[in-house]
Amino acid sequence: MLEPRRAEFACKYIASTLGTDAALRADAALLTEVFSALSREEETLTAHRDTWGNWDWPFGSAHLNGLINTPFVDDALRRTLGANAARPRWPNGSSFALCLSHDVDDIARVIGARRAIHSLRDQAVGDGGLRARLRRVYGIAGRAVLSPLLSESQRPLDQWLDCEAQLGFRSTFFVVAPSLARPHAWDVHYSPTDQITYRGKRARLNDFFAEAAAGGWDIGLHGSIASATTPGLLLDERRQIEGIVDRSVTSTRQHFLRFDISTTPRLQASAGLTTDSTLGFNRSVGFRSGSAFPHLLWDWSADETLSLLEVPQHVMDGGLFTSNALEYDVELAVRHVIRLMDSVEAVGGCLTLSWHPNGNRSWYDAYVMILAEAKHRGAWGCSVAQLDAFWRTRLEAARTTA
Repeated sequence: MLEPRRAEFACKYIASTLGTDAALRADAALLTEVFSALSREEETLTAHRDTWGNWDWPFGSAHLNGLINTPFVDDALRRTLGANAARPRWPNGSSFALCLSHDVDDIARVIGARRAIHSLRDQAVGDGGLRARLRRVYGIAGRAVLSPLLSESQRPLDQWLDCEAQLGFRSTFFVVAPSLARPHAWDVHYSPTDQITYRGKRARLNDFFAEAAAGGWDIGLHGSIASATTPGLLLDERRQIEGIVDRSVTSTRQHFLRFDISTTPRLQASAGLTTDSTLGFNRSVGFRSGSAFPHLLWDWSADETLSLLEVPQHVMDGGLFTSNALEYDVELAVRHVIRLMDSVEAVGGCLTLSWHPNGNRSWYDAYVMILAEAKHRGAWGCSVAQLDAFWRTRLEAARTTA
């Protein structure tokens, strides 16, 4: 028998997605399945992680059982409680949602001589032995050399705003804090005063932030490597971003998807963040939690539900295109995402995309094609913050009618 607080966690998910009546009809076996998947219980049962310190798709039962491309939790609910159970009514009468996000990892010419010197200094004196310090220095030096080359393939940030605005969509841009208390070789380094090409002229990165925020786009925090497991860092980084954009920052995604299910959610909630979108894959795409819906996160340290809402990341461009991932071309990538879109639309859920502005032109082309297909199907295209605001009304309605 599932412990009462865990059963309540599962019931809250069912009530918010299918309705309170469906939650009341769920039996113990179904509640156990829902809790196990959404709490990411299997991630607590093994210490094995990949080269980036992440739990990734090959380690999970969904991969082993051939369910990685399926919102298997939602399918189980519909099979057990009835395919005609109430489904979310998305804004504008949309049958499903498309949550859009971007990890701002690099910007054009981001690492000039000044920033390279500061980054190298920070990394050289950081934590760890000589080998670790040299590895961090090597990573920064490599990006300093490659950044001018990478900038040639990037789309200016204003083009991302324009392509989404033309469809009536909005997105979240996850931004790295300019000053990191515990920098790592895999962290990225830029400043809001760095120069970029924007609207056809030289501008500061800050100019992009101002236009995006004023136009209804969400600016979130891209938490540093160390912040995923070190207390206090996320709060400091969040306050830095709030100082830059002059508004509250509540959404987050951890850099490199560094996420310890036993530690990171509690740290995020303690930092005053309300929404995370980290639970996804670096080297593949699919449903890590088996869900096409937002859901609250479980705190394993206190054995209780957090108020932190998870917006699972289902598709990241790197998982589609890079050589250590699926290594698709544009046609194969779009075909795979459309298949996932079919599954999400079938359950009336939300498909979450993560696209890097510093990716190459073909990645951008695939993004535009996917958005056009979603628009054709009548999807609600939203940011993480918009999704959070909408979904909390459903959570509150589920609580008050239970």
